[in-house]
Parts: sequence; C-alpha cells; structure tokens
Amino acid sequence: MPADQILTTNGSVYDKAGHKVKHYKNRQACKTCDLRDLCTKNKNGRFIERSIYQEALDENQKRVNENPEYYRLRQQITEHQFGTLKRQWGFTFALIKGKENVLSEVNLIMICYNLRRLMSILGPKELKNKLKGLGFALSGIYRPILELVSLLIPVPNLQGLKLQYDKTSINSLKLL
Repeated sequence: MPADQILTTNGSVYDKAGHKVKHYKNRQACKTCDLRDLCTKNKNGRFIERSIYQEALDENQKRVNENPEYYRLRQQITEHQFGTLKRQWGFTFALIKGKENVLSEVNLIMICYNLRRLMSILGPKELKNKLKGLGFALSGIYRPILELVSLLIPVPNLQGLKLQYDKTSINSLKLL
C-alpha cells in the first residue's frame, strides 16, 4: 500500500518466465500522489507483480525462518537425491499418469540412483559380488514360497522344484 493507497488487480493471470503472476496497480491514485517520484519512475504509476502462489510461498518462508536447523538437515539428507535426479538425470516429470504408476516410476528411478551410488562407493566388481551373495541368501526364502504355491496351486512343473546357485551363469539362481 504505497502512500496508504490500495493496489488492485484485474484478476488476470500472466505468464512471466514460466511463472504465473498477477499485476497490482492503482493508476488513478498514482496520478495525484505526492510521493510518486520516490515510489516509481514508471510513467503509468506503481506496478507490482505477485506470484499467484505468493501466500503459500510466504507461509513456507515463515516456517523455514522459524526452524532453520530442521530445513538445513533436510537439505543434507533428502533434497540432494531429488536435486541429482532432476538436474543431472533430467527426471523432471513422470512419463505415466496415476498416483500408483507415478510412485512405481519414482521407485524405479530411486533404485537406479541407489545402485549407481553403490557402484561409485563399492566399485562395479564388489557390487556384483555382493548382489550375487544376496541372491544366494535369498534362495533360502524362495524355496518355501514355491513349495507353498505348489500346495495351493497344483501345477506339475512346480512339484519337486529345486533351486541351485550357479557361479558360472549370468543368472546365478536357477530353478531345476
């Protein structure tokens, strides 16, 4: 409210560099205002642009200012991964629609991120060895599940099924 005059909007939303904004002005008040030279150089008077989301942005800034340590910690722990996915990998939008589908897509990209991070920490060879060991450890879980399935669904191929760990094969866990 420059000089206690209220600036109003016509309600139109404008696009400015990809952001949606509203224009606020009061040309009639600016024409007769004594403080005009201090307020603006614009020949049409004072003009303010505000994001259509400005109230939400202000509330968020207030929360950040009230608890800066929490947001500093959050930036260190979670925001880094999303920044990497967005800026370096170009994952700025989901390719499919629907909440469950989008969550599945995000989960897949997070698995890729975690595997890539593990590869940079452990090295490709060590990661491969650990994943092979994990496959062997999980084979103890698969057998009881397959036996239960074969009891519930009598399929001849599942009867007498055996799992074998093969270090020479690409698929190290084989069903016999």
